[in-house]
Amino acid sequence: MGIFGWLKEKAAKQSLFNVEITTRTLILVANKAHEKIAISHSSNPADASQVVAAQKAILSDVALAIDNGASVEDVLARIEVARGKEKMTSGAEMAVAHVISYVKPR
Repeated sequence: MGIFGWLKEKAAKQSLFNVEITTRTLILVANKAHEKIAISHSSNPADASQVVAAQKAILSDVALAIDNGASVEDVLARIEVARGKEKMTSGAEMAVAHVISYVKPR
């Protein structure tokens, strides 16, 4: 493997790490939004915007990881690692499932 192969592999690993971090961020944001909904019995547009922004960040990181040579299976595995590291409300489960639906091949 030449220097560019090494660089591409390093870029893919870093991108997968970013997928994990942004997934954990989504989980935390969605958990907070879910808790607020449980208390107030209504959704807050600002919270919804934060969840959508976190989902878009993951999808951006997923695209970069795949462009850098990671497989869809690698990406999905990294999302699962993130899910295992955070407590998840049903709102967070739904938010992550929505992202996964865009990543999984149809």
